[in-house]
Amino acid sequence: MMYNITFLPTNRSISVDGSTSILQAATMVGVRINAVCGGEGSCGKCKVIIKKGTVNSNLLGNGYVLACKSFPLSDLEVYVPEQNELKIVGLKKTIEGNRPIARGLGLAFDIGTTTVVGSLVDLDSKRVIRTYSDYNKQINTGADVLSRILYAKKGLNELNRLILETLNSIISKLLDENEKERVSYVIVAGNTTMIYLLLKKNPEVIRTETFPETKYETTCADNLGLKLNAKAKVFCVPGISGYVGGDIVSDIIASELYKDNKTTLLIDVGTNGEVVLGNKDWVMACSSSAGPAFEGGEVKCGVRAMAGAIERITITDRIMFSTIEDCKAVGICGSGLIDLVAELFKNSIIDRAGNINIGKPFTLTSDRKKIFKITEDVYIEEDEIKNIIRSKAAIFSACSTLLEKANLKFSDLDRIIVAGGFGNYLNLKNAITIGLLPDLPHERFKFIGNGAIAGTIAMLLDENKFRECNRLVERITYIDLNTDENFMKEYVSAMFLPHTNIDLFPSVKDTITGGTD
Repeated sequence: MMYNITFLPTNRSISVDGSTSILQAATMVGVRINAVCGGEGSCGKCKVIIKKGTVNSNLLGNGYVLACKSFPLSDLEVYVPEQNELKIVGLKKTIEGNRPIARGLGLAFDIGTTTVVGSLVDLDSKRVIRTYSDYNKQINTGADVLSRILYAKKGLNELNRLILETLNSIISKLLDENEKERVSYVIVAGNTTMIYLLLKKNPEVIRTETFPETKYETTCADNLGLKLNAKAKVFCVPGISGYVGGDIVSDIIASELYKDNKTTLLIDVGTNGEVVLGNKDWVMACSSSAGPAFEGGEVKCGVRAMAGAIERITITDRIMFSTIEDCKAVGICGSGLIDLVAELFKNSIIDRAGNINIGKPFTLTSDRKKIFKITEDVYIEEDEIKNIIRSKAAIFSACSTLLEKANLKFSDLDRIIVAGGFGNYLNLKNAITIGLLPDLPHERFKFIGNGAIAGTIAMLLDENKFRECNRLVERITYIDLNTDENFMKEYVSAMFLPHTNIDLFPSVKDTITGGTD
């Protein structure tokens, strides 16, 4: 039996059978519903309202159901609340589109787990003509690489189709039909899982092998399914390991740390938290699973950067915050969560372990959970604060472990480069306060934004850069934190605000007004 599902307020419709969940139907028709857990029913973020019709599902109250666990029993009208829909906010749109286009064109892509960025490049004048970003359409299948790997067991073809739809959609925004035929080269960077899914390779080996294949054969647009000049050559940037992919190699190329006498720590803040340490003589890299907390996951009121997301918070005698696009607050994004935890800590509302202190302002829910309210509808639970502490601990301990391997201290670093779009909105002082970043003079920090797309463009414009990246991969030492005894010790030590060893954070130590030591 086939049923028609109409999604409101977009009025997009699709006909599916009764074995297709509302979340799967939404994915098919291009409605982006926030589904951090990939349809496992554990995150509780894919709430929708059944306006008309009946479903095989448990009601959550007020007409809500989980889209991932709801199946049609009749034709449906499904309303997707604004706060549960992923919207394109703060993503790069077309820029400098009036520049004349030369005969030679190239495309650079950064395939992120959450966001995909594409840049159209004039190969003759060596200029970027246009850049466009969109959400990775795989987002409804899970928020992180592990959930995508698990989903691939049953849906590898679907994941491949979704990333090709994303890339081709971006291509259609960047080029008209005539321009598509003038593209001769495409360079793609991404974490190892994303590249495997693009190439329709089974990513299960990434979980089972320390060093799966991370060098890829040159192919052509037609072989992949890219709607371009069929003979355009497509190169995928090689990775270092299953969890340190070509996107991080592109970061390294963009930063040029491998050419510098200075010792540099490069941190790509994201779900995986990749870290690179080195200079022109040596380079080491590792990856630590930070979890999706900084991208809105594992926090009930956590959202990605979207209209209404709280991005800045200050607590004095009252709570002050700002939201993206100055809209009504619908949740808290990553930069706001860092601010919130830092402000709660500085005001002694939480102790160093993340517990809400008795005698401080909090609300007790009906199931006896402590929550701190920012607005009547936006709050954070005590357990969620501890999730954020675990996430920051994973990143900081990865940094500590690499430094220990190199027999260095944080004070020995000449500079710290923070990569990834997340870093552009980071309050550096608050990131240090919670122990996400080391307590060093602010002038040593440099934020490079999306280093992956910058590095990919550099390789597209300079063939020597691409050769360099292949040589670079050979000389980078990968540290597997899963088998490193020191990493767990460092991780446990980082599970406090800002750290068990408060002397590592002198500026924080001097400003702490209370809390439990």
